[in-house]
Amino acid sequence: MNEKSLIILLSGVLAICAVSIIYLVSNNAQSPAVVTKSGAVSTVKTATPIGGAFEMVDQNGQTVTEKEFAGQYKLMFFGFTHCPGICPGELTKISTVLDILEEDNQADKITPIFVSIDPARDTPEVMKEYVETYDRRFVGLTGSQAQVDKMKNDYKVHASKVEMEMMEPGNYMMDHSTFTYLMSPQNELMLVFDMQDKPQQIAEEIRASL
Repeated sequence: MNEKSLIILLSGVLAICAVSIIYLVSNNAQSPAVVTKSGAVSTVKTATPIGGAFEMVDQNGQTVTEKEFAGQYKLMFFGFTHCPGICPGELTKISTVLDILEEDNQADKITPIFVSIDPARDTPEVMKEYVETYDRRFVGLTGSQAQVDKMKNDYKVHASKVEMEMMEPGNYMMDHSTFTYLMSPQNELMLVFDMQDKPQQIAEEIRASL
């Protein structure tokens, strides 16, 4: 790829990020409306419920449902393995958050989950190699397009394929939401974090909610 094509590609990626941010700001169903506290537990009220039952395939090729994570808090991020920047940054951040929470033995209460929005390319084998690059504590979830679409819909995740002229045939990017969700052991949304939140800040908010 020559320098001009690289500049065009990077411009396209930035445009995708901008579109995603605009979408999230304008879509009430995806933006946290009110955060309330009941005792030590925070809950997020949204225009429509976020979360629910699911059936997916993990990075080991095993069918899993939300019941596999009973009793666990879940720190969840939706993305794809061909993501050039956002997903690597957010997965690294989640790993750092878990390291911080290890200091007072809180990390064991949380399962970090990376959910693919690109099942055509993100096979279990690809997911396994990818998540283990960032942290072996990660669970990677993929599945059929129907399974992924249901989970995206239930978690109010925006994701769409973006093809660019300078890309090779069959290659594409994904425009997607960039929120990280903290889900309770009862699969209720507790906290929402965005790209601007720092690991220490996230860890402190999670500590206050566990």
